[in-house]
Order: sequence, then structure tokens, then C-alpha cells
Amino acid sequence: MPAFLMLKKLCKDQSGSAVVEFAIVLPTLLLLVFGAINYGAVFNNQLIINAAAREGARWAALYSDSSTVCSTTGATNPCKVASDYMQSGLLFASETTLPTYTWTAANTDTNTLQTVHVTYTYSEIGWSIPGLKTAYSATSSALHQ
Repeated sequence: MPAFLMLKKLCKDQSGSAVVEFAIVLPTLLLLVFGAINYGAVFNNQLIINAAAREGARWAALYSDSSTVCSTTGATNPCKVASDYMQSGLLFASETTLPTYTWTAANTDTNTLQTVHVTYTYSEIGWSIPGLKTAYSATSSALHQ
């Protein structure tokens, strides 16, 4: 059989073409899926950070007094309330990167304006794309009176 006829026969044979098409589309599909998962986790963490700041400010407005200090350990205080809230719901949290909490108040009496700031720095965003790992800080502030 001449080489021309064999080549013509091979060009008409489509067996295996679905596998080749799948191999071409799969990396893009995986990139989109894992990118959506990554974005969803970061978005969920931002919601948790917002709620933690809000809960800390709420506690400060209701229960703070002149002896209240901002600490993530010990007696209940605005920063501990925010920290406890974050520990219960943060996704993909790094063991080495700890959130920072600050509390400011017009004065330390109840029924005055209280502000809690929560910041969490991600060490690596973009784990779905090797080589595109960047730092990102999620910050939230909540005011409560």
C-alpha cells in the first residue's frame, strides 16, 4: 500500500480524538475549578473576619470597663471574642500566620463608640497556580456603640 493511501486512511480515522481534546481542555478546566475554590475560600474568610470584628466591637460596647485590655488570652475582652470567633470558622488558616487584633474606644465605659480592627495576612494566595503565590491581607474594622 502506498504511503499516500496510508496517510489518507490515518487522517480519516478519528479514534482517540476525544482523548486528545480532553487532554487539551483539562488543564484549563482544572485551573478554573481550583481558582473558584481558592476565591471562595478567601471570600468566606473575609466574611468570618468581618463577623469577628463585629462581635468584638459588640462585646466591647456592652461589657467593657476601665479594666478591659486587648488580649487573645485570659479573661474575656474584645480581642479574645474576635479571636475565638475567627478560630471557629477560618478556612485554610496558616498555623504560622496569626491574626492581629486592636481595640480602640472613645473611652472605656459601656455605651460609647468602640472599634475593633482585625487583620489576617495570607502567606500564599494562588496555590492553584504554581509560581503565582502572593501575600494578601484581609482587614476588617467594626464600630459599635
